[in-house]
Amino acid sequence: MNSRPGLAESSETLMPAWLDKILGRNASDTPDNRVAVRTALQSAMKARARIVLEAPQGLVAGTTIWQVTRDELVVNQPYMSGMIYPLADGDPMKISFVERSTSITAQTRCLGRVKCNGPKGPMYVYRLRLPDALRFDDRRREPRADIDPAVAPDVQIQGGRVRETIVGMLADISATGMRIHTSGSTENFEIGQELQVQFPMPQPAGPMDEVVEVQRLLRDNQLGVNVICVSFRRRLPRLESLMDMTTERVPMPLEQVQRKIA
Repeated sequence: MNSRPGLAESSETLMPAWLDKILGRNASDTPDNRVAVRTALQSAMKARARIVLEAPQGLVAGTTIWQVTRDELVVNQPYMSGMIYPLADGDPMKISFVERSTSITAQTRCLGRVKCNGPKGPMYVYRLRLPDALRFDDRRREPRADIDPAVAPDVQIQGGRVRETIVGMLADISATGMRIHTSGSTENFEIGQELQVQFPMPQPAGPMDEVVEVQRLLRDNQLGVNVICVSFRRRLPRLESLMDMTTERVPMPLEQVQRKIA
């Protein structure tokens, strides 16, 4: 996914024109709801945005959009942790994707699997019912808490073009993403790539083990560290509860403080 240009620009400038229309910013040109849904999904298809499918039991898989029709959304074979994830006919599910820091979610259900001709031969795709509506959450407005560097937990980061593990330090966090500082090289990572992160957090969040997507890769010359900005595949209620309990800085547990001091 492309990084946000010009941080000094307003959010109005950053939003794509189709998103402005869907959100009703142009009162004289607000499209029909189903047209708005198709427009958003077609934009995600052209951008090859990663689509997250979440089943009622909490299982999460990733895919991309293959086709958008008048009444249906057709997605490529979903995968979960590198394994094929089959969808069951009739199963309800939530879909979500990110467009310019705006998280877009919707409810749908599976209409069945279809075999078709793809660029490399026969392939299977899944038909999903076109959602009735979309929900928009601007991630930049998410409550974000800093982590005291003196007691910040270590973050194990796994993945990359050549799979490797590096260690970073949690710098700040929200219910939708986090910022990591590391002295390790980030040349193995790229925007849009999926990584596995593991790190401890105080209750009610507890130990975290999540797949994230790289949003930005920066260098902070003042601190002398590389910065990895990532987003979670979906909002995490556990972190949301923790954000509700804090204001500007997340309090780490005593044992974490003692480990850092030692």
